[in-house]
Amino acid sequence: MAGGPSVAAATLSAAGARSPGTTSDEATTPSPPRILTAAFETEPVEPGILEEIEQLKAEASSLDAAGKPAEALQRWLQVLDLAPEDSTALFEAAVLEHIRGRLDQALDLYQQDLAMDPWNVRALNNIGLIFQVRGESEKARKAFREALARQPDFAEALTNMGNLELEAGKPHLARDQYLRALEIDPRQAPAQLNLGRALIQLGDPDRASQLFQELADTPGSALRADAHEALGRLHAQSGDHQKAVRDYRRAVALREEFLTARNNLATSLLALGQPQQALDELIRSRDSNPDDALTWTNLGHALVALNRLQDAKDAYEQALEIDDSLIDTKYNYALCAERFGNYPYAMVEYERVVELDPTHARAWNNLGLIYRRAGLIETTPERIGDYLLRSLDLFSRSIKEDPQLLEPRVNRCATLVDLKRLEEAHTSLLELVQLTQTREVSPQTKQAIDVIQRKLAALAPKASEPKAPAAGPATSPNRQTSRAEGPH
Repeated sequence: MAGGPSVAAATLSAAGARSPGTTSDEATTPSPPRILTAAFETEPVEPGILEEIEQLKAEASSLDAAGKPAEALQRWLQVLDLAPEDSTALFEAAVLEHIRGRLDQALDLYQQDLAMDPWNVRALNNIGLIFQVRGESEKARKAFREALARQPDFAEALTNMGNLELEAGKPHLARDQYLRALEIDPRQAPAQLNLGRALIQLGDPDRASQLFQELADTPGSALRADAHEALGRLHAQSGDHQKAVRDYRRAVALREEFLTARNNLATSLLALGQPQQALDELIRSRDSNPDDALTWTNLGHALVALNRLQDAKDAYEQALEIDDSLIDTKYNYALCAERFGNYPYAMVEYERVVELDPTHARAWNNLGLIYRRAGLIETTPERIGDYLLRSLDLFSRSIKEDPQLLEPRVNRCATLVDLKRLEEAHTSLLELVQLTQTREVSPQTKQAIDVIQRKLAALAPKASEPKAPAAGPATSPNRQTSRAEGPH
């Protein structure tokens, strides 16, 4: 599938001629004019020092415009050495620290600036962003509300309030905030992008697609790449991976280091049966982001598709070394172990998967298959029964977690035949046949159902009447995973 949910584009306010900064690899539109206060006084500065300060400020602005933020920051800090209460220098230095990810330093500078300029809504907005990144949503909400209390038409704060609602699983409230922001500033690109994401959750992908396409077609927008990535997700979710590949390629052409888009591009290429192209894209992602666990996971998927199982196993191990909580990585790692015939290790990994995610129907199914295989090769009658009964419970649990999944139903029916519970097997086969009437199924599953029918015919001829058209593979395939986003 296309990746997980995307991180909402946030608006980091900046002053002067500077375009607003960004969080992650998203950008923003220009901010409204800064509200200043004339209610505070500072210590007088000697004329010679004042000239030096003005020179440093001019150098800082030039360096920032030239893409040299570290050098620009040093100039602003030099200004603060000469004039510790300079509000402009406090704010500009805070923004540069914020962009560098030095959040403690940025927060301290924003708070100093607010002490000098209590009406600086941009500092409040950016303080809210710091709390949001830290997962302190209530503090973030308070900061955004304080900014809006001072300036109700502050589109950036409205957008960021919408992002909080979207993260909280309240897309209807997020939508309202984004609409207000766009009514105030129709060029507020983050609000447009995130409105589309909210509308998808509200069941309106067509309108979302229109918003994404408008943004993708807007010359000069810093979020064109994000809009193409969002379009790619929509196409992938609808099963149109050709169009998904087209938009993902446009996204990475606009922003070469766009990790989410490149990972999702690889996922769609895999879906189109192009594993070598997918691998090529993922190698680029790995080389630029060697510590990204999901890139290593997707590398594993591509290598499995190329039947390079040892390399795939190594990629999954690398992913889990970086982040041991990735459930689908553990699942696919267990699949690799199973393909190598290391069933005890695969069993351990599947058990870890269902411990982390008890709703993982495919892991329950594959765990059941390992127990059934053990039962079929066991020679002690008591242990045969124990293994088969355990597998029956596991298949039943898989069916409970996903009633539409065919594989555990096929496997449960086959196990009932193994246990000579023929009436239950017959009933199970009838249910299976009914489910396969309206869906396309694989030759592997059709063959498995035919085997069940033949066994039932041999054991109890009257129980083998139903004719099964087909079903899905008995062993669950790899679950493709990608970036949240999300997308993915």
